[in-house]
Order: sequence, then C-alpha cells, then structure tokens
Amino acid sequence: TSLVVSDAEGRFRVVVKKTPQHPTLGIAIEGGCNTKQKEIRVINIGSDGAALEAGGLRVGHLILAVDGHNLQGCSHEEAARLISSCWSSRTRGELVLIVVERKPTPADIRRNSISLLSQM
Repeated sequence: TSLVVSDAEGRFRVVVKKTPQHPTLGIAIEGGCNTKQKEIRVINIGSDGAALEAGGLRVGHLILAVDGHNLQGCSHEEAARLISSCWSSRTRGELVLIVVERKPTPADIRRNSISLLSQM
C-alpha cells in the first residue's frame, strides 16, 4: 500500500500510509547534530509498524527529510520529535520520508575487509 520512488541522485521517497491496522510508525533512529553519528539513521524497523509495509525502508538508511522538513542539523531529540509529530498528525493520511543509503566509511570498509580475511 506504500510507494517507494528513487531519483537520479540515489534518494528514495518512501510514502508510509497511516492505517488502523498499523497505528505506529515502527522505526528507531540514531544520530543527530549533538551525537557522534551526525546524520539521522534508521537502526530498527519494527515488525508491527507501518514502516515495514513501506517496503523500501531499510536499516541503515539516512533520513534526509520527513514530510518536507529537512532533518539536516537537527539534534536527535528534534528529529525524533518531528518524525513523531508528523506521524501523529491527522491532517495527512501518509508520512513521506526522503532517505538515502549510507555510504560506507573507511572504518566500515576496514572492518568488512578484516572480517573477510579472517574467514579465509
């Protein structure tokens, strides 16, 4: 019931429908300008939330915007409050997230390389 559309810049527009069957959004985030992880990132998608039904949202996606509100520069608390507020708003029947894949950091690449080498 949800729509996921990608653009030429690698961003995904994920539309999550608000339905009585899934009263919660069902995501957990980390990050914010006041943390080590400066960008807002999805760290969990609950099995009973509407986000799972969206189909294109994945753990690790960076959330760039919610319902047209840019999350860049937001603290963790501000981002969580904004996402929650947009989800609970009764003025719209859907929540629109703009997300992007997180590019691997040099530390991620080293960690994966070490893991692969240790399996040989």
